[in-house]
Parts: sequence; C-alpha cells; structure tokens
Amino acid sequence: IYNDKMKLIGFGGRKIEEQSDTPKYLNSPDSPIFKKGKELYGLYNRGENIRKKGLAILMEGYLDVLSAQKNGFINSVASLGTAFTDEQAQLLKKYTNNIIIAYDNDEAGKNATIKAGNILKRYDFNVRCLSIKGETKDPDEYLRKYGRKKFLDILKTSKNYFDFLYEEFSENLNINEIAGKKEFIQKFKDFFLNITNKTERNLYINKISVELGIDKD
Repeated sequence: IYNDKMKLIGFGGRKIEEQSDTPKYLNSPDSPIFKKGKELYGLYNRGENIRKKGLAILMEGYLDVLSAQKNGFINSVASLGTAFTDEQAQLLKKYTNNIIIAYDNDEAGKNATIKAGNILKRYDFNVRCLSIKGETKDPDEYLRKYGRKKFLDILKTSKNYFDFLYEEFSENLNINEIAGKKEFIQKFKDFFLNITNKTERNLYINKISVELGIDKD
C-alpha cells in the first residue's frame, strides 16, 4: 500500500479460503505512517492516473483494483477493506471531482454504495453508480469473465447517484399512495442532508416534487 506521495506505508491482503475464521481483509496495523481510513489502495503515480482520466473508479476490494488496473483501468482505487471515509473523499478531491462507484452486486454492496455516495456528495463530487447485473458479483469477477471491452461498456451505463437512489428507494414501494410517498421521501433524508451545493439541492427537490406530485416546500 502506497500513499499519495508514492511512499510504501503498509501491506494488505485478502483471504482466499471461503471457509475460515480469518478476516476477509487484513492490513498492516495502524502506525504513525499508516492510517487505513486515510489511504486508498491503487493510488499510484501521485494521483496522475486519476487526473489523466478525469475520474476515479471506486471499488470495494484489492482484487477488484488489481483486475481493473491489469485491464487498463489505471484510475481505479479501493478503501482498504473498510467502509469509505471522509478522509478518503478528501484525498480523492485532490485529483478529481468525478467518481464512479463500482461496488459489489449484492445488498451489502448497495448499502455501501449509498453510504459512500452520501460522503462524496458532502464534498460536492459528481457521483455515478455502476450496477453489475447477472451472476458476477464484483468488478474482479466481471473482468475475468467478460474482459475489458464489456466492462468499459457497462461503465458507460452507470447512473447518476440521484437516479440510482430513486430506483433503489422506490423498489417495493407504491409511490402513488400517501404512505409510499412519505416513506420514499424519508429515505432521501440523508442524501439531502449531505448535498452541500444549494443549486443542486434545489434541482433535486424540484425533480422529486414533480415526480411525486407534491409541493416542493
């Protein structure tokens, strides 16, 4: 694991035996030079790979980033086997305003996407979300099964974070009924609490009020 100044600061691994009591990810312990909540895996070349591409692809695990970078997606990074943090968002802000979240294709991955997305909106990032459909559960599996070109194709289908949330939050809700509308709006509370750009907040409030047929106030 390297920091943004290309200094080696720690090591990390992922278990390969499914049936074992060891943690899924194991890192060097925190030290004066290594705080895992402040670093990102895959951040090589002082962030120039991200600057060059104009965006970062945020993934969950080491193997996702290894497969992605091997296939030419040199702007892919991951938090170090832990939840995404404010410090990691601030680190990314040095290099880009544009993020695609490409987390795992399961319920935990969706929940992690929402948490990371809200943190990123707090720092006024443009956030898109990649939904990996089908049997492949993460970018690593998808790249090994389908290859670079198909992964590039699905990256182009990534949704704006608001649209991703709209789809997720409206699932299994009848938003034509009052109870459904109330629950739907409640689910968006954290999103709006983390929007720091007033213009963007107003645009999304207008959009929801039109979609639900309610007064924006």
